Amino acid sequence: MSAPDPDLLGDIDGFNIASLWIGAGVDLSTPLVAYYLDGPEPGGYRQRFRTFVANQFGDPDDPSSWRGNAASRQQRINRFDDLFAAGPAGSLLAMTPPPPRSWAFTSDALDTFFGWLEEAVNMERSRFDG
Repeated sequence: MSAPDPDLLGDIDGFNIASLWIGAGVDLSTPLVAYYLDGPEPGGYRQRFRTFVANQFGDPDDPSSWRGNAASRQQRINRFDDLFAAGPAGSLLAMTPPPPRSWAFTSDALDTFFGWLEEAVNMERSRFDG
């Protein structure tokens, strides 16, 4: 909920470029150029949010479909929060994971992220699709 947009963009671009790279089976510079530069084809950055949503959540045109698997996604977020809250002394040094917990604002954080994505998909569509 508090990650700055540049961090989220970097993560999204990383997922998208990794997908391009794995799918193409070429050196890393090829998908990087295709993603960030317009050439004979528009650069992939023009569909960064739609590509991310399609690869991770479902149909970019149907935001209600993104929330499928919500329980599994919330468990992953809760586990991250468990490890983050334990800090280096609680998890890395002790080499034992903290007990799983449920965090009060997990569903709110996930809803906020999906709202941010929906807004970004709409902005991207209006900006790059005419």
